[in-house]
Amino acid sequence: MINPNVVEGQIAGGVVQGIGGVLYEHFVYDADGNPLTTTYLDYLIPTSTEVPEIEYEHLETPAPTNPGGFKGLGEGGAIGAPAAVMNAIADALSPFGVKITAQPLTPPAVLALIDRHRRAEPALRRAAPSRCRRSGRSSTKPLDPRPVLDGWAVCSVARVRAAQRSRTP
Repeated sequence: MINPNVVEGQIAGGVVQGIGGVLYEHFVYDADGNPLTTTYLDYLIPTSTEVPEIEYEHLETPAPTNPGGFKGLGEGGAIGAPAAVMNAIADALSPFGVKITAQPLTPPAVLALIDRHRRAEPALRRAAPSRCRRSGRSSTKPLDPRPVLDGWAVCSVARVRAAQRSRTP
């Protein structure tokens, strides 16, 4: 590896792009096809406060096609990050029976998915026994989506509301 800082910068950039694509970024258009997401207040992207710490591990394998064994590096983090984030959210929402079919998965979008599923499945409105994964204890409390969203909802909701207020005449 010639410059580990450049490699880690490319990985970090790709991971942040992946997180943004799943949780924040969304082009919105009006009925005539005009873009409504024309500023960073409207088109949300993750900032340093929303990005988790990224751990790097390098496995160097020289390229057999050149004397120096050099390879290029793109933003490889952008390939795995969206799948990892989507699967983590799908796993967290599995007790609610939600099927994720679109992005971005903003907190309001996730709550809408849960609400839509609850309306379609009246049995989910009743308290259902669930298992706490860590302790193995049973619970008969109604399923509540708020703890699932607490990790990233506060900042995202605040940014979405700020963007909505900026568009209000």
